[in-house]
Amino acid sequence: MRNLFQDVRYGLRMLGKNPAFTLVAVITLALGIGANTAIFSIADAFLLRPVTFPDTDRLVMVMELSPGQTDDWNTVASGNLEDWKQQSNSFEPLAAGRWSNFNLTGSGDPLRVHGFEVTPNFLDTLRMKPARGRGFLPGEDMPGHDSEVVLGYGLWQRQFGSNEHIVGSIIELNGEAHTVVGVMPKGFSFPPSAELWVPMAMSGRERTSRNNHTLYVVTRLKAGRALPEAQAEMNAVSARLEASYPKTNQGWHVHVIPIATFVTGDLTRSYTLLLLGAVGFVLLIACANVANLQFARSTVREREMAVRLSLGAGRWRVIRQLLAESVVLGLGGAVLGLLLAEWGVKLILAYMPPDVAKYLPGWDTIAIDWRAFMFTLSMAMLAGVISGLAPAAQSAKVDLNEALKEGARSGTTSSSRHRLRSAFVVLQVMLSLVLLVGSGLMVKSVRTLIALNHDFSPSTMLTLHLNLPDTKYKNAQQMSAFYDRMLEEVSTAPGVRSAAIATQLPFAEGGSLNLYTFSIEGRPVSSAQDMHTAVGQWVSPGYLPLMGISLREGRLLSDDDTASTLPVAVISQRLAARYWPNESAVGQHIRLGPEDATGPWMTVAGVVADIQNSWISTQPEPTIYIPYRQSTPSSSAVAVRTEASPSSVISSVRSRVARVDADLPLYEVKSYAEVVHESILGLEYVAVMLSVLGVIALMMAAVGLYGVMSYLVTLRTREIGIRMALGAQRSEVLAMALRWSLPLVGLGMLAGVSGAVLLARLLSSLLYGVRATDIATLLISGAALIAAALLATLIPARRATRVDPMVALRYE
Repeated sequence: MRNLFQDVRYGLRMLGKNPAFTLVAVITLALGIGANTAIFSIADAFLLRPVTFPDTDRLVMVMELSPGQTDDWNTVASGNLEDWKQQSNSFEPLAAGRWSNFNLTGSGDPLRVHGFEVTPNFLDTLRMKPARGRGFLPGEDMPGHDSEVVLGYGLWQRQFGSNEHIVGSIIELNGEAHTVVGVMPKGFSFPPSAELWVPMAMSGRERTSRNNHTLYVVTRLKAGRALPEAQAEMNAVSARLEASYPKTNQGWHVHVIPIATFVTGDLTRSYTLLLLGAVGFVLLIACANVANLQFARSTVREREMAVRLSLGAGRWRVIRQLLAESVVLGLGGAVLGLLLAEWGVKLILAYMPPDVAKYLPGWDTIAIDWRAFMFTLSMAMLAGVISGLAPAAQSAKVDLNEALKEGARSGTTSSSRHRLRSAFVVLQVMLSLVLLVGSGLMVKSVRTLIALNHDFSPSTMLTLHLNLPDTKYKNAQQMSAFYDRMLEEVSTAPGVRSAAIATQLPFAEGGSLNLYTFSIEGRPVSSAQDMHTAVGQWVSPGYLPLMGISLREGRLLSDDDTASTLPVAVISQRLAARYWPNESAVGQHIRLGPEDATGPWMTVAGVVADIQNSWISTQPEPTIYIPYRQSTPSSSAVAVRTEASPSSVISSVRSRVARVDADLPLYEVKSYAEVVHESILGLEYVAVMLSVLGVIALMMAAVGLYGVMSYLVTLRTREIGIRMALGAQRSEVLAMALRWSLPLVGLGMLAGVSGAVLLARLLSSLLYGVRATDIATLLISGAALIAAALLATLIPARRATRVDPMVALRYE
């Protein structure tokens, strides 16, 4: 330990004598370490701690896999859940819940809140107790006895002013009285974005249904049970249910996953791992740069190392001393890197809208905390060793006889060092190209998604959402009458050109889709595995023209399509081509649900152009458009086409809706451009971060090449002087310098192409509009890298051409 302290003190003295070298090395490592720390803070929140429940490692979600799914999951049918309770032995009692949004009235302005209906044991399963009051009791999920509510901490603060006496109070949800029995602790929100919880009351028919998949099932593994064992047991249960209920369960399977995996989601996990890989590349490039700096410095210190060795110091002692200096540089980079990481994390958090952040589990926990500090310390030590090991090993191999001669220079050692420095430059070029291609593909995907929505003219569209409570709107006729009058009022508001409703707008709700099974008349299916699926949209007649969705065959929906006329639907081209490839789809009959469903058969009245509904899909989804007057939804999105800026009509639209129902809360009132932006904001974040990392990598690669070229020019100053004395022109000297550098760049790019193609294949499954053979992105990235390499080569080469030949000939 004493020798270690001596090495560190000596290293600090030597670094202090070379402030320029020390400053450049510390800044270079700080960029790499700071980027890694910032992304680690995100990964820590998203991957390692997305939920903070007690004994999280025992918590699992038991989900279903629909026919054809292999790595995704679906919500659960209540009938299957009842069988799972009886036939499984790997779990503690199963708990379940389902989304149910509410209109909160009677406490200020009407408010739309995200609610979650749960079984009484839901909170107990999570081992979470309310901070005030209690949770739910057995029996409170029985129909008629489900009037309790537990509030989220944020809702209690925001809407009720942190009222200490809120427990026992009565609030109105969808027009019905509910008693507040508890308030959850600060930070609790499960599933993410849930603001309150109520008992889930189901009728006997609902409990036995196997067609309606709406439940999220959470439980704990019993002591001594492992996840693979539980999965094997549920596979057997699923197989028995398939055999017993082929019409509803054929092809359906069970998927048991850790709760952290469920909360994070595959896409978030994939993008976070991608960013971790990218910052790892940046750190390697930074280490290669510092290693090259230390190679250059070791040339000056050859005599010093020779003296130490000749006085009896062992080679390992020299290596240890030099590694100590390198680790000190790493620690210096860690100090500055922490400051950069803190600034970067604040920047990342500042630009995330609250409406998006509430859906991101762990977002509020992103910070530079003790975990980030320990990670940074580890990265500093690792970076110091990586960047210092090769230079230290080379310095310990110095030729004593040559180095101790007055004015001598070791050609052998210089040649070996040059090969290593060249190898580091090749590595930098390779990693930089991979990062540039990755960031280019991300940017291209985001731009493609934005371009998809230009046809909708999002800059002149206002969107808002509403929900009609069943306590006030008890049947389809009342809901339809509301929509009729509301659309009439809004359409005549000042600055409004037209208005329409739909159950979901394209790219809304984070890219999720309302998928429904449907049947085709005369084409019965033998099992659930063969059921057809499509996006279901309940719309007003003006929706398709407002969105610019053109007619391809037949007719559009009209005001004449009412509850008293023949049920009709309009379908997308993709759906028509899939199921009626050699005939017209117009006049065919379809029905939502299985063939024996109670809903009416709908006649296909027309076929319209395809549109992209979600950024998650790689191509337009088959879609069915149903007139709202024939099947009226309780919740809908309102699209308002405006003459000018959407914000200019918000107040008038609100007042027109209030004329129809003053107690109805409007939520998510924003321009459609904002909706699209927020939907792909996660992709934009990743694209921006990758682009920043790509630029940093490009700059570091250029600096690394510049260092090698400066070193070569210094070594060959005498040769350059002789050439110029013999009549060589400056252009010839520049060409010679290019011949030194271009092979290094070429080797790095050849190696980088393979890595870039592999990355493109990975991203092609994650991004829209990205192909594994995206030549344009590869060429642009390569051109940027070559331009930076040329600049890094020409600067030292031009400096060499200005050397006086006589001075160069005397150079030693």
